[in-house]
Amino acid sequence: MTFQRLAISAGNPRNGLLRQLPASELMLLHAHLQPASYAPDMPILSPGTRLQHCDFIEQGLISLMGRTGWDKRVEVGSVGREGMLGVGAALGIEHAGHYAVTQTACQAMRIDTGRLRELLPMLPNLHRLLLRHAHERMMEAMQLSACNASHSVERRLARWLLAAGERLYPAPIEITHARLGALLGVRRAGITVALHMLEGERAIRASRSQIELRDAARLEACACACHGLLRRTLQADHPPAEQSRPCEAAPLN
Repeated sequence: MTFQRLAISAGNPRNGLLRQLPASELMLLHAHLQPASYAPDMPILSPGTRLQHCDFIEQGLISLMGRTGWDKRVEVGSVGREGMLGVGAALGIEHAGHYAVTQTACQAMRIDTGRLRELLPMLPNLHRLLLRHAHERMMEAMQLSACNASHSVERRLARWLLAAGERLYPAPIEITHARLGALLGVRRAGITVALHMLEGERAIRASRSQIELRDAARLEACACACHGLLRRTLQADHPPAEQSRPCEAAPLN
């Protein structure tokens, strides 16, 4: 039996990093992966906690949160099926430096951090991908710092919905106004007003706890330039085949 057939019989990966691995590396890694599930709004990491395991996300969305005070946090990045939670472990980091909270129900393939470090010398392609993924998260954090300091709530919200839509497609975004406000560091009332504005532009359809992207082009026109800037920066570094699937939305009724 070929490596490719073995890989498929062991489970066809839905994670973007695992899909890019050659079959030989995937099979070596697969023996050490265990499925994991997380409920929505579930804390996974907090600053100072030991990175005991890493999660290759297969479904869902996780927010990486930075501290702005003793009781306030704001999103500084996110990870979905394109990446891995705990990528600092590939850089030799022992403890988390940020919060990680699920925004939706998540499914992942988990590996013990110590075992991952033992395997990396035998997994050169995975090691390269994880270093690049860490670089992407740093680029995202820098872009969001500029975004949060410069743009209106409406434009930042549209940017966040575009990024979330790409990671969750084709599922709708299940999130409350209050949690969106916490992510963007604004009041819930401001989120409600901004959502109504985007609905008026026929870019989204929003209910109390669910947002459907109706027209990605209209939504991008409402967003700040940060989403496009980050996407073009990452595309300049990586071939198109390695990019996550672009956001697609249902046509207008």
